[in-house]
Amino acid sequence: MKKKLLSIVLCFVLVAGCCVAFAPATVQAKKFSKKKVKIAVKKCKGSVYLPEDDCACKKVILVTNKNKKLADVTFDVIYYKGKGSDKKEVYRTSHSLIVAQVSYIGIGNDEEMPSFSSYKIKHIKIKKAKGKQISKKKVIIKNIKKQDGLKRISMKNNSKSDGVFERVRVYFNKKGKLLNVSSTCIQELRAGERVKIYNTDYSGKYYKMKTYYNYIKAKLD
Repeated sequence: MKKKLLSIVLCFVLVAGCCVAFAPATVQAKKFSKKKVKIAVKKCKGSVYLPEDDCACKKVILVTNKNKKLADVTFDVIYYKGKGSDKKEVYRTSHSLIVAQVSYIGIGNDEEMPSFSSYKIKHIKIKKAKGKQISKKKVIIKNIKKQDGLKRISMKNNSKSDGVFERVRVYFNKKGKLLNVSSTCIQELRAGERVKIYNTDYSGKYYKMKTYYNYIKAKLD
């Protein structure tokens, strides 16, 4: 009788185990994590050209987002002059960024900025932003023929959504120091639209390159 009961119990355990093994797994959506958003100051070996500002600077604040959701990042850059008790604030810039994968801000590149001796990044706030990214598979970038001796590329929005698109490349040397940053600038493209732009990729020698894609769904006028 004991052997029969043991057999029944074992059968029940095996059946229960099989049910667990073959039951459909519940997939939990990955939550937005502030820890996956990094803010770092990178000093360039030469200078980084900022196409949006049409100027160059030697230091940039690089904001990277490893979440699949957009990040809403705000912070202040406060500039100081003097040391110790003589230290005082001379300038301040406030930044509000919607980051898909990367964003970069120049340090000390404002035309109205006075001379300064130091700076700090303060009042950092990070949260999930509204809106959705467009898959990089839906955007086609190709090299095309030179025009006036300059290289050009085409960017096509193959998705079914209008949006804003930017490809950013960050270049490093063997020591991991920043060499340069190149951007296609933000392109507004409707679904199926294609645009031709100049290729601003860094032409110098580098050890490592990281490519980021800021492709965001947006309503266009």
